[in-house]
Amino acid sequence: MTGFDASPSRRDTPPSTPGTPALEQDDPTAAVLLDRRGEPVFHTVLAADGTVEISAIDPTGETRPLRRLGGAEHPMGVYPQQVMADGKGLLVGSYQDGDDLRLVRVDFARYLGGRSADRSEPPSTD
Repeated sequence: MTGFDASPSRRDTPPSTPGTPALEQDDPTAAVLLDRRGEPVFHTVLAADGTVEISAIDPTGETRPLRRLGGAEHPMGVYPQQVMADGKGLLVGSYQDGDDLRLVRVDFARYLGGRSADRSEPPSTD
């Protein structure tokens, strides 16, 4: 496991969105995927062999590899990559040794070994 600095930093933003928090990402081969509350939950990185390594980020900032996808069938990376609304899963596009792209769910709970993650939905603003 490796540590990950999950603290958001503020950057200059366009006038239409003043004060919007942003997560600085300076590695062009990696991405941090956020849940609905803006908390980092998944980390993806392009490995030297062309595969994309997907890791879970727990609330303390620790990461743990979940799955490797891609390679020759994804020369530009794995797309789509979408965090589920509950923040507990990641939808990714995968060919799974076939010709048709499928949506595959990668579960955060797999990282936790069945324990519950504190990834509850934000309170309703109704």
